[in-house]
Amino acid sequence: MSFGQAGGKWIALEKLYGSKPSANYAIDEIGDIGSPPTSLVGDYSVNGATVPNCSVCTGTICTADSSDVTTTSGTRVVAETPLLGKSLFFNGRSDASNVNVTFVDGHASSVSCPAYSLMTGVQPISDYLVLLFLRLV
Repeated sequence: MSFGQAGGKWIALEKLYGSKPSANYAIDEIGDIGSPPTSLVGDYSVNGATVPNCSVCTGTICTADSSDVTTTSGTRVVAETPLLGKSLFFNGRSDASNVNVTFVDGHASSVSCPAYSLMTGVQPISDYLVLLFLRLV
C-alpha cells in the first residue's frame, strides 16, 4: 500500500493468504494498520489510535507516545490495551489461532493538543507489526 499516488512512499505491506485470484486475506501486516484494504484471515481485525505527545509536535503531527490497540474477532472485541514498548497477544479462540500486535513507532494528529488547531497538511502515519497464526486445514 503506497501513500498518496502510485509510486509514492510505501506505508504498509501485507503477506497474503491464498493464491491469485483468491488471495483475499492477509496473514501478516507491517506498517500503518489503517491503510491496507485487505481483511485479516480468521475474521480478525486490528485497529490502532495513537496518543500524541503534545510537547513534540510540528504542524499537524506529533510524536506518538503510545497506541490504543483493539483486536476484534468477528464483531466481538477480544483484546484492547494501550501499547508502548510491548505487544498485545490474543489466543482465546478454540481454533488454536492467535494474534500478536506490536506498536513500533509513529505519529498522532495534533488536533487534540491544546496549542494546535485543526489545519490541513501532513497526516500521521504509524508503524505496527501484526502477526497471525491460524491453523488452516
